[in-house]
Amino acid sequence: MERKEAIRGAYRMTGGNNFYDGMITCSTLSGKAVCRLVWAMNKAENDAYLEKAMSGIPEHFSGKLLEVPVGTGILTMPVYQTMPEADMGNLKSMAWFICRKAG
Repeated sequence: MERKEAIRGAYRMTGGNNFYDGMITCSTLSGKAVCRLVWAMNKAENDAYLEKAMSGIPEHFSGKLLEVPVGTGILTMPVYQTMPEADMGNLKSMAWFICRKAG
């Protein structure tokens, strides 16, 4: 049970503040510092980089898409909300299904 509580605590700590999202989007003071010091990018460069990263998903996508949840969704959720016809699966739910099938 200790390990489970440690994991839960880490999620609370990460989700309980905006450091991670601010760092990824370069939108907070600490996030801007990380963008500049670690990635050597300003906000405009970071925005262009993120736009390029998400540009592989065509507008009005309606096929199947596998989501691999590795963050808070700050980048992907706004994009996914524009694709109501897409069939979304995610790695987390697939892993749960496989574990349930395995017994």
